[in-house]
Amino acid sequence: MVDTLIDNQVSTLEVLMGKAQHAKEFNKHFVTLFDSGIMLFEIKKDAILTSRDLSETRSWLAHFGQKKYLNMIIAKSRAEVEDDFRLDAAISDSFSIADAIVVNGISQRIMANLYLRFNRPKTPTKVFADQESAAFWLMSFC
Repeated sequence: MVDTLIDNQVSTLEVLMGKAQHAKEFNKHFVTLFDSGIMLFEIKKDAILTSRDLSETRSWLAHFGQKKYLNMIIAKSRAEVEDDFRLDAAISDSFSIADAIVVNGISQRIMANLYLRFNRPKTPTKVFADQESAAFWLMSFC
């Protein structure tokens, strides 16, 4: 496997994520489902998500059955989520095995840590500084 990685110049992250099977662009975010069971949820730059955005994503996911995913959430710069989004995400685990939140700055880290402390999500949730660490952690739930 290591030889394959070196020969094909494939990153560890690409191996962990696997191949994209389904993808959808929403107004304020992108969702990509990988064959590894990881769902990549990317919030667009300057977007402010509400529970309505989360509902749209869940409706789309329902087309694939009642599967649960290893969620990797990435927010671009100046992206935010409203209180109703955080509350809804914390209490519902209908599509989630575990959530890895990848932050790209101190303000996002503070917000993510406040989410963990005050909203207390039902599913295992952890904050990371990079996607590779997040993917390794998510794969520990397989």
